[in-house]
Amino acid sequence: MTRRANLFRCFTWLCWGVIVVLWGAAALVKWVGPQWLITSPLAFVPKLLPGLAFLVPMAMGLLTNRRRMMGVAIFSIVLWFGPALEWRLPGRQKTAEGPVLRIMTCNRGQNHGHSVKPWIDRVRPDVIAFQDAWSPDAYLAGSPDYADYPHRKRVGEHVLLSRYPITFATQASRGPILRKGSQWHYQPAGRFGIDFHGREIIVWSVHLRSPRNHFRQLRGALAWTVGWSRKDGIPASGATGDLENYWAEHRRSIEALNELFRSEQSPTVIAGDWNVPDVGPDYQAMTVSLTDAHREVGRGYGSTFPGDLKWWPAFHQPWLRIDYVLSDCHWRPVRCVVEPDSEGAQ
Repeated sequence: MTRRANLFRCFTWLCWGVIVVLWGAAALVKWVGPQWLITSPLAFVPKLLPGLAFLVPMAMGLLTNRRRMMGVAIFSIVLWFGPALEWRLPGRQKTAEGPVLRIMTCNRGQNHGHSVKPWIDRVRPDVIAFQDAWSPDAYLAGSPDYADYPHRKRVGEHVLLSRYPITFATQASRGPILRKGSQWHYQPAGRFGIDFHGREIIVWSVHLRSPRNHFRQLRGALAWTVGWSRKDGIPASGATGDLENYWAEHRRSIEALNELFRSEQSPTVIAGDWNVPDVGPDYQAMTVSLTDAHREVGRGYGSTFPGDLKWWPAFHQPWLRIDYVLSDCHWRPVRCVVEPDSEGAQ
């Protein structure tokens, strides 16, 4: 066998290895989610990026006239960019039965003054839930952008605007939090009551803490240190432990919030930024008794993150779905859309 033939054979096996590894990694991330240290970064990378690796075995199959490899690669590409990434084809809008509530959610962090007025004018929501709405750029109470929403309440970072009267606004109860052993040092959720056509409904605005700083800490520690060597005063093992502790805390937070949601007697909608990708046990725990509007009636990938932090390997587009609108059994989702040009907003 010639040297060239040997190289082609090795490269062929490499291509088959790429296919197996990619699908194995995808299955692991889907099953485990971000809970393991090895899968945490994988759960947050642009989902489109690994799929491009299938182009290598496709090209190899074309060059070597190996139709089986080329067929498997093409099939993998179609499957990856379609069902695997859960692309939702634009379907016919479902018919609403009874009164319709249009709700919009938006994390206003890192907004750089981005105006949501064009999007509000386009979708005309009845209720708007803002998270991370601390600065005047994020939410200015007297702004004419929100003139159509006379009812407004704030709970910490959470602001709710409504066309309907807001009957109350409270923070999340500390009871379930303490029972679950959670250590919240921030306000993860606001609870609002709305008089909706004479009936009380509950709207929750959720914003769980981001793992961004832990990923940066881990990246910096592992890039420059080995073992217990220090980088910026942070041992690599310490950065690893911080990230693991973060996800343990995140699970407890989800359990505590779910306990609060299950205790609601009125129709309930939950909107906000969970900082949880739509894979793994954490997402399953979020949606075990709630309906994810995007999975039910959404279109496209529904990606909402990042806003202004667009990255060229993700083709300068949001690449992650961490913002959700969830509802209990009293509701039936009929449509779910994401702002197409969300630079500065999530």
